[in-house]
Amino acid sequence: MIVTVVSTLVALLILYAVLVCTRALNQVYGTGARRGWEIEVLDDGSMKGKPWARPSWSTTFQSWFHRKDLTARSEQEERTERSRLLPDHA
Repeated sequence: MIVTVVSTLVALLILYAVLVCTRALNQVYGTGARRGWEIEVLDDGSMKGKPWARPSWSTTFQSWFHRKDLTARSEQEERTERSRLLPDHA
C-alpha cells in the first residue's frame, strides 16, 4: 500500500517536472512567451502600446461553456441591414 502511494507521488512529481521543463524550453526554442507588450508606431511618429496574451487552456475551456452574446451582430449583418434601408437604384 505504501509503495502505491509513494509511486503515485513520484509519478506526479515527474509529470510536473516534465511540464515545467517543456514550458521553459518553449520560451527558449519554441514559440516564445505567453504574454507581452505590443507597440505600434503611428504615422506621426508616436507610439501606442497594448498588452497581449496567448489564450491558455482555462480560457479555451471557458469558451466551450460560455454563453455567446446573442445581441452582438456581425459586420455582414450590419451591412445587410443598412443596404435594406438604402433606396433601390436598379
